[in-house]
Amino acid sequence: MIYSVLIIEDDEGIQTYLKELLLDNGYNVMTASDGITGLKIIKKSVPDLVLLDLGLPDMSGESVCAQIKKDVPDLRIIMLTARDTPHDIIQGLNLGADDYLTKPYATKELIARIRLHCAVMRSRKLWPTRLLISETWQFIRIAMKYVSVMKSWI
Repeated sequence: MIYSVLIIEDDEGIQTYLKELLLDNGYNVMTASDGITGLKIIKKSVPDLVLLDLGLPDMSGESVCAQIKKDVPDLRIIMLTARDTPHDIIQGLNLGADDYLTKPYATKELIARIRLHCAVMRSRKLWPTRLLISETWQFIRIAMKYVSVMKSWI
């Protein structure tokens, strides 16, 4: 399964670096340079994961995070930011971010965290399918028992 990641980052150099890194690792990538554009992209096509910078030009990353969680509560968000105080980290996680990495971050660590969060999203997306399959088999077993009971009466 190919996962899609939305990068919301106003620094063009960082955005390009992240995009190339993710493409090289097999991800579909969408980008936005501001929060409003990022939110519009999410409304059109919900990605599996969002990489979110906090210092955006039009609205704060915190506001973007809160809006995403309001619109799509299960969407995974990793905040990537230079803000590294414990207060900032706790605030970001309390706003709904699923992970928080401070710049500069290790590339391998970032990819590992992205893989983890995409796996979580995949398992959440598959859960209803697993339930449906389980319920279908349960129905088939009940129907087979019914058929065998009916045959014994004939």
